[in-house]
Amino acid sequence: MWTNYDMDMSKRDSAFVAICALGDSGDTYSQEFLGCYYIGLKGKENKHLIEKGIDFCRKSLSRGAYHVGSCMADFYYKKGDIEMYIDILNKTIDNDVSKTELGCFLIFGMSLYSNIGNSDEVYYRNLINTDRGVSLIKKASENNIFEAMYHMGLLYYNGIVFDKNLELAKEYFLRCKNHESFEGSYWQDDIEYYLEE
Repeated sequence: MWTNYDMDMSKRDSAFVAICALGDSGDTYSQEFLGCYYIGLKGKENKHLIEKGIDFCRKSLSRGAYHVGSCMADFYYKKGDIEMYIDILNKTIDNDVSKTELGCFLIFGMSLYSNIGNSDEVYYRNLINTDRGVSLIKKASENNIFEAMYHMGLLYYNGIVFDKNLELAKEYFLRCKNHESFEGSYWQDDIEYYLEE
């Protein structure tokens, strides 16, 4: 609620203070929000806030807020700590977003949204496990996860892992186009292009 830019600053500040108080008192959802907020501050890195963010993420994760895992994983990936990135995703593998993220990493050797990380290509090649990666993405796509469906489409479209199959690729891309996350998505233009071919 505090990110609503139509809200005046004093109301946003009051809402944020309330969320902080809830987080400090142990509210899982507030801790999850604050954890991701603090470790995701762009250009405002503050060691104390990052440590607090990681602490909030861990607390909410321990109470079953598994989607905080992708936030934490992204933080460690961008720091180049690939072991911690993989560890967090494995701990939250019951979450379909974590399945998709780890699946893509195990196939392509990079995160869904970022190619920042360890620049040692041999290091990455040793981590690739295509069978497990495909299995994870496929399971997430069966649960209608937008990113997973897109990447299944890519695998078939480009003949990566599977034989090239434009018909199956278009089925996945069409599911993406009909998904609520399609409009304004990172891959909207790509999906429209693939469907027009």
